[in-house]
Order: sequence, then structure tokens, then C-alpha cells
Amino acid sequence: MPWAAPIGTGLGAVHAYALKVLRERLPDTPLIIDAGLGLPSQAAQVMEWGFDGVLLNTAVSRSGDPVNAARALRLRSSRVVWAYEAEPVEARRKRAPHADGGPAFSGIRRNIEKHQACEHALLLVENLISG
Repeated sequence: MPWAAPIGTGLGAVHAYALKVLRERLPDTPLIIDAGLGLPSQAAQVMEWGFDGVLLNTAVSRSGDPVNAARALRLRSSRVVWAYEAEPVEARRKRAPHADGGPAFSGIRRNIEKHQACEHALLLVENLISG
């Protein structure tokens, strides 16, 4: 059964949510992604989600240079395993933004206020002219 995407498409993990849930529900079961991958980054992505490996054919056999495609897929997958074994730092959520948008938006707010003031002035001038 093709887990990531239909066989031979190279679309990558189009069912990302389902794959992540499957991995969470079967933490001790070896799981291999067997179809639908076309790039080293796609193979790395599913391995980062905790899958135990990838089974590839089309990504290598239909590439312009199958030897280098296989080499790239192997190297990328090895690096993911090394990174996983290194126990990377867990991502932290950023703190909540300021209610008013914070200092980064103060210049934008000033420009909007100037624009609104100019529009108001133009309306006043048009009203005076049309009289």
C-alpha cells in the first residue's frame, strides 16, 4: 500500500497528518514509507517524523542520474539519523505578540494614519471646490 503518495508520482508525503498519527499510535512497530517519494528532502521529512526507513525505486530509476540520485538519498537519510540520534532541542513556542502589533508595526501605523489624514484633507478640498 503506498503510504506517502501513489506509486511513482514523486509527490512526497501528501498524507502528512495521517502518517504522523500512524507513527504516534504505533511507536514500537517498524514503519517503512514505501511509495510516492521523489526527493531526498521528502525521504528526510518522513524519517524526521520517526519512520524507520524508506523504500524507493522511481526516485532513483527515473532520475537523470540514478547513481547520484541514490547517493543523495542515502546521504540525506543518514544525516537525518545522525540528527535524530543527537537528540535535537525541542522547538519552543514564540511569546505572544503585542496586542497592538508591537514596535515592528509602529512605522506602519504612522503611515496609515498619515494616509488617512491625507484622504480626509482631499475630501475637504473636493467639498470646497464642488461647493
